Amino acid sequence: ASNNAPIQYFIIQYNTSFSPDEWFMGASNVLATQNSGEVKLTPWVEYNFRVLATNKIGISEPSYHTETVCKTNAARPSKNPENVRTIGDKRNYLIIEWTPMPPIEHNGQQFKYILTIQREGQGLDQVTPVTISEWSQFRYEKQTNDIFTPYLITIKANNEAGDSTAPVQEYRGFSAEDIPTAMVANLEVDQQVSDSSVTFYWEWDDNLNKPYASSPVKGIFRGFKIQYWVRGKKDLTFQEAEILLSDLTLRNARRKKRATQSYKYVLTGLLGYQNYEAQMRVVNTYYAGPPSVITSFTTELGVTGPVRNLRIAQTGSNFILLAWDPPEVVDQLLFGSNWYNLLSGYDIGYQTVSGLDLGNLQEKIPDLTDPRTNDTYVNGLVYSTKYRLYVWPKNTKGRGEVSFIEASTSGPGSSNAPSFNIKDVNQTFINVTWNLKMDPKSGTVIYIEYRKEGVYEFQRTPDEVAKQWRAITELDDGTTYEVRLVLTDGNSPSTSSIQTVRTLGVAAAYSLGANFIWFIGLILSLLIIIGVVVFIIMCRRVTKHNPPPQSKLNAPARSTSALSGQEPGEYNYSYEGSVHKKSASSLDKPYYDDEGYDRYRHGYDQDDQPYDERYDDGADAYNNRYYDDDYRDDEKRPYDDDRRHYDDDRYSDDRGRYTDEPRRYSDDRGRYDDDEDDGGFRDGDRRPSDRDDHYYPDDDKNYEPYQKRGYDRTPSYEKRPMDDVDYDQYREPGKFDSDGNPISTRPRPAPSGANGSGHVPGTSSFV
Repeated sequence: ASNNAPIQYFIIQYNTSFSPDEWFMGASNVLATQNSGEVKLTPWVEYNFRVLATNKIGISEPSYHTETVCKTNAARPSKNPENVRTIGDKRNYLIIEWTPMPPIEHNGQQFKYILTIQREGQGLDQVTPVTISEWSQFRYEKQTNDIFTPYLITIKANNEAGDSTAPVQEYRGFSAEDIPTAMVANLEVDQQVSDSSVTFYWEWDDNLNKPYASSPVKGIFRGFKIQYWVRGKKDLTFQEAEILLSDLTLRNARRKKRATQSYKYVLTGLLGYQNYEAQMRVVNTYYAGPPSVITSFTTELGVTGPVRNLRIAQTGSNFILLAWDPPEVVDQLLFGSNWYNLLSGYDIGYQTVSGLDLGNLQEKIPDLTDPRTNDTYVNGLVYSTKYRLYVWPKNTKGRGEVSFIEASTSGPGSSNAPSFNIKDVNQTFINVTWNLKMDPKSGTVIYIEYRKEGVYEFQRTPDEVAKQWRAITELDDGTTYEVRLVLTDGNSPSTSSIQTVRTLGVAAAYSLGANFIWFIGLILSLLIIIGVVVFIIMCRRVTKHNPPPQSKLNAPARSTSALSGQEPGEYNYSYEGSVHKKSASSLDKPYYDDEGYDRYRHGYDQDDQPYDERYDDGADAYNNRYYDDDYRDDEKRPYDDDRRHYDDDRYSDDRGRYTDEPRRYSDDRGRYDDDEDDGGFRDGDRRPSDRDDHYYPDDDKNYEPYQKRGYDRTPSYEKRPMDDVDYDQYREPGKFDSDGNPISTRPRPAPSGANGSGHVPGTSSFV
């Protein structure tokens, strides 16, 4: 049945009476629409057949084999033996070999081989036929008593039906080979010799490559053989290297026209730092010819080979003992005193193994510097862990070839910490030594714990796995320490008893040198604190020097009338406007704003400039100016006294009244006395500010304007010299008339043009 998948084709298989248990493919692509197929058979063989079906799913189980045995008729053999050759390994004999024919190829009974042998150059009468009845025989030997002589050989198959139908093939072979007599010529060594290689040059006749009867090779030429050894140690270091014909390389790129050619060969695998001798021989299939002239050379120093017989000698919970033999090339008996140059020590490495994963490669420290060492402990391992351990021999040229082995540490066990000694006590360090015996059941990792006497917490050193001592450094002078040793296997530490030791020197608490760093740190901290305090104070002083700007308020216009109906002594709100009116005398002279004081170089009376209203900005500047004692003078900077603002010199916000005393008026607007004020403003050092100059055009006092000067905390108007100035004219009025004009309390003669009140109104500037 097709099993729900159509059959695509059939396969026919068969077996024979010569191999009943083995089925062979007869026909593989018989169409599914056919029920028969053709199979090629061999004569004189009994066959059984079976069929298999194939669909897209696969091949079916085979059918039962045929009940009837199919037996073919006998016939002549269809082929002859193959791979006919001569072997020259036995002197004075001609040895012929071939591949025997199996029974299925016999095609009939009485199968045999017919062999003919004829020496090359002899007639047919010298042909010797040989019949070999055993079909499994594959070798025939004939004694010829000659060396490498050519023969013509034929072999054919035969049975009861006759000779093979295949044509008979003639083979040319040679009798046995012998030792060659040919030698290479001019063997020499290149001057460039490395630590492990050398290049040879020699000459050879290419005509000898082809075999012939009288050839000095006395056999089939196969190539050359180089033999080399260390001088004086030939029996221990003798080695050979074959150079086959297919590996020959010309010394020069182009082949010479003559038969003799120059060849080269690079020999590798030499020992470094050795004196060598070498020779070359010609070889045929079985023998090597006489040696050439011996040549010598010296190799450079190189790295060593791998160690021999690497093995695990012992394992513990925290260690593995490795053992090995020196590298093969480093034999003390061979090299004598030179072996120290070839080997200077070993490097040991290890890493964990977890399945197919390898851990980080770590190296044993310190490395082994004694070349005579042949074992070492790899300590500080983790218990119950698998490791891969490496050994590198090394010399001055570097590491040699690595060898490795894998082993596992044992499980954790109990251990007791060994005793220890404290030596080499100094001011800042001590040296702790101990003697640890490797025990497979105990730990091998040691570290030191120490603390100052009276301190609870211990400090510890790094783990020590290689040495039997540990130095503890960076201790304090003249201090007592408690020290103990801890032995661990990574699972359970064991602690020794505590020993005390006192370092040399003076204790740090009484030594300035020991606390020098601490002292410097304290000084720097104090300097930083002082700097911060000074910075804060300076910031506050700067803030007081520069108060935030205040909004400027425009004063309301004041009445210019001197008689406003106010009572004497009351404040006149229109005073501010009236005092800025120019008097009759002041308007007689030209007037304009002069902040450079160029007009007054020779006194106010010398001012003869024509008045120009464009330059008369004094009144507007006066009205719009924010009045206080901090107003900027010719240097345009604020003045203060003891960092305090003179609020008593300011007008109120509405600019309609005076806040307090004192107020200052120039002498050009009149002088006023106040009976209630005993002297008014009496500072002898006061002088008018420079901005008062252009408000006194009628002043008869000739003086130079105040020049710019350096910063002074005293306002400039208090520094005016009073020698030539009448003090009373600067006294602040204490009373005012009904028009708001100040009433002078000083008796003085009435000038011309005085009004009925006995008071001469004049222009005045309020500072």
